[in-house]
Amino acid sequence: MSIRVEAYVLMKRAWRADFEGVASDFEWRYPQIGKPRLMRNRGNDHQAAIVVEGAQVEISAVSAPYPQEQLHPPMRTLGHDAAEVDRLTEGQAAYAVVSTSFDGDGLDINLAHAALVTLMTGVVAHRANALAVIWPDSWVCQTPKAFEDAAASVLRGQAPVNLWCAFAQSNPPQLGGAEMTGIVSFGLRKFIGRELELAPTPAVPGEAIACMREAARRLLAGEWEPADYGEIALKSFASPLGVRLADQGFLRPGMPAVVLVAPEAAVDLRTLARKTGKDAPAAEGAGLLKRIFGRG
Repeated sequence: MSIRVEAYVLMKRAWRADFEGVASDFEWRYPQIGKPRLMRNRGNDHQAAIVVEGAQVEISAVSAPYPQEQLHPPMRTLGHDAAEVDRLTEGQAAYAVVSTSFDGDGLDINLAHAALVTLMTGVVAHRANALAVIWPDSWVCQTPKAFEDAAASVLRGQAPVNLWCAFAQSNPPQLGGAEMTGIVSFGLRKFIGRELELAPTPAVPGEAIACMREAARRLLAGEWEPADYGEIALKSFASPLGVRLADQGFLRPGMPAVVLVAPEAAVDLRTLARKTGKDAPAAEGAGLLKRIFGRG
């Protein structure tokens, strides 16, 4: 599966792209990663590629403002302050795209390419005197300093969860509306092929978002590999949460999801259908499934 990872560097004025300087700075900052090789397009002063250990990162300078409608997510993510983002990006008149495309073949290679884009973006932001940096998969918009902190965590071997992933709360009307609250991630699909979702429950514990971030951290660290009908213990919940690997979740239609289901959730763990107050009919073969696998 072909995957594209990208970041956007927003600036006050058009950037006279200094690709040689970016490559040189990258080598100076991160000599342990490998020697970067610059590839220029003849006659094109606005685009180049830098290859590091076989991975190619494209850098493109765009002399136009970043589209305003792409600054804010379709669902308001927690921590996304629209007014603060508008303030941070006020006056932006140009941007650079830092990206890589590759054939995703597992968590490790996906993490490596995202880390490389993160580090390269930090260098571009520094040389371009950026206003802000955007990670579009999570809709996270940060100051260059905050982005540098995220890049630093990569060098410590830690995935910058707060950059690569964001969460939103939702009250889907078909599952109880305001009485039921669910949580869904933005950004994890690039790494594990799915987003992470907490099925709507009557009352979301105050620490639920922190717990979801912890679950995301475990996923990105390879400490937890979700299994259909498995479970995960998170400290804000009295009982372990059931796990389903669903073709789509409840909060982002059409998006494959790792769905976490609390005992009090609005949906049934087995069927992922809304509870009706009656026991769900046994699925075909459920008895045999239970005898063999201990579940069903």
